[in-house]
Amino acid sequence: MKFGKKLKDLSNAKIIEPQVITGINRLVCTSKSHNVELKVNVDGQEWSNVKFFQISSQWHTHIKYFPLAIFNELRNT
Repeated sequence: MKFGKKLKDLSNAKIIEPQVITGINRLVCTSKSHNVELKVNVDGQEWSNVKFFQISSQWHTHIKYFPLAIFNELRNT
């Protein structure tokens, strides 16, 4: 049986604000642990069992913003 967080636990949770970072040419993402595989979603297409992925800016004149979201699965302990 799983229970939701209590209200006092929610007030202590960190909320990360959106950031804008300029000057990135390449971004490589991997998990902290070698045996954990990622689930990556690109334009609605989901890729499972990914060990790492990288993105790079190929169209320097056309792309001004590349939104990227990183999700973390919350687990109740």
